[in-house]
Amino acid sequence: MKKIIFTVCALMVSASLSAQSLQSTDLISYEKERGAAVKSINKLIKKAGGLERLKKDALEHNDASANYALGQMYRFGIVVQQNNHLAIEHLKASSKLNHAESSFVLAKMIGDKDPLTPGTSAELTNKAESYSLTKKSAELGVVEAQYHMGLYYINGEHFPEDRDLGLFWLSRAADAGHEDAKLARMKFLYTNDELRKSYDSVRLRASEGHLPSMIVLAKFYRNGWVVQRDATKANRLLNAAASMGSKEAIDLLR
Repeated sequence: MKKIIFTVCALMVSASLSAQSLQSTDLISYEKERGAAVKSINKLIKKAGGLERLKKDALEHNDASANYALGQMYRFGIVVQQNNHLAIEHLKASSKLNHAESSFVLAKMIGDKDPLTPGTSAELTNKAESYSLTKKSAELGVVEAQYHMGLYYINGEHFPEDRDLGLFWLSRAADAGHEDAKLARMKFLYTNDELRKSYDSVRLRASEGHLPSMIVLAKFYRNGWVVQRDATKANRLLNAAASMGSKEAIDLLR
């Protein structure tokens, strides 16, 4: 076992070459994730009974964990020559077998950008599949993916805006100990509480025909503050305010 670990660690030198192309702000994250990958790979090599056996399990038996290990090896250039195409090939094979971590790593590699994988070309990018894989890995229990899904739903980014679902995913990640998710949930709940108080007051005044409140309420619906975005309700309020002579409402309708 010591020989296996030594082999993996000693041949990590090639991976450091790819790290040189990273921005300094990404270097710490790169080293952290690569280090975690090495630990995971070593465990999987030990479980398989050796590096050659692990390769055989991946190539001949389509084993999910073995394919994940090879995907990470090619991604970071550990033991093998760094190769994004082969990394994605093995990660896809593992993801199809519902390997949670493979799905999320693959989502990052084929998404908008992956600063931890230098040289990922445009031909490997598939944003729609990336977001679908992020959702899949969140459902399979990957905490980091759950955090991202929470933000996606709250901001209406890549998925239809759904604040309740966003809070659900943030809470899943926060309860699992994800610090950024804890902060995001706290910020969302605090802001939501303050806006809710304001919304209730504005809605009451708007129902009484108070012109400024009608415009503010329209902004609530237009921007999705507390409530779901609803362009129809927003425009209805703005049209009513415009008919009452509000120049601001007229400008907002343009």
